[in-house]
Amino acid sequence: NLMSSSVSALDTVTTTALESLASVPENVLARVSQISNMILEEQSLAAQSKTVLQKLINELTSGLLSSLETILSPTVVSILKVNRQLQHIFKTSWMIAEKIEDQKKEIDDFLSILCNHLNELRENTVSSLVESQNLCESLSEDLKTVKKTHSQELSQLINLWADRFCALEEKCENIQKPLSCAQEDTKQKSKDIIDKTTFHSTKMFAVSDGLAQELRNFNQEGTKLVQDSMKYCNTLNSNLETVSQETEQRFKSLNLSTACFSEQWTSCLNKREEELQNLLE
Repeated sequence: NLMSSSVSALDTVTTTALESLASVPENVLARVSQISNMILEEQSLAAQSKTVLQKLINELTSGLLSSLETILSPTVVSILKVNRQLQHIFKTSWMIAEKIEDQKKEIDDFLSILCNHLNELRENTVSSLVESQNLCESLSEDLKTVKKTHSQELSQLINLWADRFCALEEKCENIQKPLSCAQEDTKQKSKDIIDKTTFHSTKMFAVSDGLAQELRNFNQEGTKLVQDSMKYCNTLNSNLETVSQETEQRFKSLNLSTACFSEQWTSCLNKREEELQNLLE
């Protein structure tokens, strides 16, 4: 009875142990299958992430390059166009300054000739008036001499001749006074004309010199500004090209790094799957 009970108990334990051992491979297989499914999901997710990331990188690269070409490049072109227009304006201003200088020289020559002619006119007028005055004085002296001579010989007619000579003297004096007044008036007016002409000429030359100098200074400053602007635009264009190339290079490097990381992740997952298959076997 004891042996029968022991055998029965041993059978029961053996059956239970065999059932437990039989369930171990099933549990291991189920767990391995679950892990394999998880690995497949991770591989699929890694592939999708790689595709999406590469697509985003390509879109970002194309968008950045398109923005650089559609926004910054036209801006640089517009700035260069404005610089060319400013150069044309400054060139025109310089030509105007040169024309003003030429006109100033012509006016200077004209005023010099006018002053010379006025001086000649004044000298000729004064000379003519002096000569007329001298002739009147000579005539007066001659009349006085004739009067004195004939007063001794023609005593009967002295009163008549005296009256006539007095009348002639008065006429000579009347002639001499307007001549003197005309002489003084001509001298004064000629002097006033010359002084006013010289004053206005000097004033106009000063204004012309100032205007021409301001135009030259404006032209020089504008030219320097345009040159600096063109220099900055060229530097900006060069920097934009450099940034574009560097950005493109960085996106390529990022894309390559992403692909390398994805491949390493996939390789690691494959290695885990292989280890699990070995474990399952």
